[in-house]
Amino acid sequence: MNINNIKSIFELAKNASSVQLIILSFLVLPFVIEQWLAIFEMFPTLSGYKGSALIIVLLVFTILIIVAINKDKKLGTLLLAKNQIVNYLRANDFKVMSFDRVRDKFDACYTDAFLNEVINTFQTELRIAIMYKKDEDKQYILDADKNKIQIGAVGRV
Repeated sequence: MNINNIKSIFELAKNASSVQLIILSFLVLPFVIEQWLAIFEMFPTLSGYKGSALIIVLLVFTILIIVAINKDKKLGTLLLAKNQIVNYLRANDFKVMSFDRVRDKFDACYTDAFLNEVINTFQTELRIAIMYKKDEDKQYILDADKNKIQIGAVGRV
């Protein structure tokens, strides 16, 4: 196997979903276990603990699967929020919307930190924007120093 084959395999794995990787891992698991057992045979101190060492390897594999699934769920949540924001901005021909508007329209649980993570994850479509707080009469609210009060906002790129 040359370096180009390894790069190709790495690219395939990088672009695969967690579910695809888990299915593939399940299919190659017998071969992987066989190789781990061969490695344990190479070390006399481990050969007596093959069962325990194999359980540890399978436990690490299970933990990695759980991490991969959770990462996919997080990315899915970020993608949903991004799509909601982008579609709303496009549909209403808006350039920006406040974080409060995002929470009102889509999900009250979206925190500023989460919305900033959405923006940072999808920088080619969203950007951080600055808006100023207004009262019911659409007048800017000023702080004690007569400066406009900034609020978090998201905008289209």
